[in-house]
Amino acid sequence: MEWVDLPHGRVRVVVEGPEDGPTVLMIHGLSYPLEAWGPVSRVLAEQGVRTIRSDLYGRGFSGWDGTPLSSAVMAEQQRAVLDHVGVDSPVQVISLSNADLIALWLAAAHPERVRELAFVGPSGFDARTMNRPTRWMGSAMFRHGMGWWMRHRLVQRMGRHAAHIPASATPDCAEAYASSMEAARTHPPFGMAVVSHLSSLPSREELGRTLEMIAVSTVTVRALHFGAEEDATPTGVEVLARHLTTMHSQTLMDCGHMGMLERPNAIGVWWLRQPLSRS
Repeated sequence: MEWVDLPHGRVRVVVEGPEDGPTVLMIHGLSYPLEAWGPVSRVLAEQGVRTIRSDLYGRGFSGWDGTPLSSAVMAEQQRAVLDHVGVDSPVQVISLSNADLIALWLAAAHPERVRELAFVGPSGFDARTMNRPTRWMGSAMFRHGMGWWMRHRLVQRMGRHAAHIPASATPDCAEAYASSMEAARTHPPFGMAVVSHLSSLPSREELGRTLEMIAVSTVTVRALHFGAEEDATPTGVEVLARHLTTMHSQTLMDCGHMGMLERPNAIGVWWLRQPLSRS
């Protein structure tokens, strides 16, 4: 792990696997830090894949200067991480949950840097959060109180997710949950960063325009859905499928929203383009 000074904060970056292996940029979701991808990163690195993980601004233990955390700002963060690592050739990008928006914005703004997008537990357009009331959370009147409330709510949500870890999960899966919850409880910017992220989500029209750009680009797209999903709405996912008509989707039936911490080996198999086991 190393600390890297980026335009809007000092962030953690972890690079694993051989330098000459195919490169995968891993983007975590709204609340979980880079540890969320740790078990899958281990699986891929063992197969000769080079993985790059970082905390989004204000998440994990990374800094944040208060800049509104739009998808464009966080996409530029990912580009800056690639620049720091010295990767300028097109990479594969794997995202968790609503980080699909960050991945989309990165591919739209820098198509020369992205070869493939892979959405894990994608949320697409989620009307529960991409609406006017959610944008109000970021106003000066509400954001401090909402930051406190969001921290409390998301720690509870992580606990519910952790309760679904199967007995067969490797120890690093439980460790990832523990690290994620510790960061959410103790890192000062966390709640406010989440509020900024939510209140800066794109509109449906902005998402539509971005999806249209990806649809006519050379970037390939695939998605892995979880059969026991409770955090991504079918309507939101349908927006992705309707615009990205060549997107190839698969479903891992016995996993919830954090399937990468329940069955990381299955995620690795899917990533390596081998047949995905179903239960």
